[in-house]
Order: sequence, then structure tokens, then C-alpha cells
Amino acid sequence: MNGREAGRRRGRATTQRGIGVVVGVILLSGVVFTLVVGVTMFRNDRAFDDWRARLVDKPPPGLTVVDSGRRFGILAGSGNHCDGEAWIALSGDATRRQVSDHYRGLPGLTVEREDADRWRVTMADRLGPAGLDPRCH
Repeated sequence: MNGREAGRRRGRATTQRGIGVVVGVILLSGVVFTLVVGVTMFRNDRAFDDWRARLVDKPPPGLTVVDSGRRFGILAGSGNHCDGEAWIALSGDATRRQVSDHYRGLPGLTVEREDADRWRVTMADRLGPAGLDPRCH
């Protein structure tokens, strides 16, 4: 083998090693970004679930939760924040005042009668900064 062939082989090996390093850096960057975004989304989901539990977990005496729902993300305006909305349908005999008094202090509270023995209670609020959560940008 002459000097030229040895130089070409070394050049190819160096190029292949360089490509491997670049690919490795790109993959590692993707993994790190995914972890950071995933942790942010997990943190926001947990905060939202804790916030929502204030509405869902303790219905007024004599009423039963028969349905519930939630929305999360940017629900109003624009910007780097997360909004939350949660609602429940309650069945049973109660007045609007009894239901409203039970949930007093919850943000953005609305109480509406759906039919003779069913109430819909909704709360909505801006929950805070989005961080890297893509649902809130």
C-alpha cells in the first residue's frame, strides 16, 4: 500500500467518525429537548389536575357528579401562558345559591341550570406561564 492509499483510508475513517459524532449530537439534542418539553407538560398537567380537583372531588351535599370535562391550553388571548377550564354536571335537589356558595372562591365560576334537577358548574382561569409546553403557545 502506498502513501496515497493510506491517506485516503485515513480521510474516509475521519469523515465517517465525524458523521457519527454529528448524528450522535443531533440525537442527543433531540432526546434532551423531548425530556425538557415532556417534563414541562407533565408539570402543567399535574398543576391543572390539582386545580380541577377543587371542583370535581367535593360536590355539594345531596348532589352527585354525573358528568365532567376539561380543556387546557390557550383558550383566550395569545401569549406564553396556559388556560384551564373545567366543568361538572351535578344531579340532585339544590338551589343556585347552595351550589354557588359551596364553590365560592373558585376562579371564573359560573353556575347554570341544565334542567329541573341538573346543574352545570364551570370554572376557568389563566393557570400561569407555559414554559416549553407546546399546548400553551
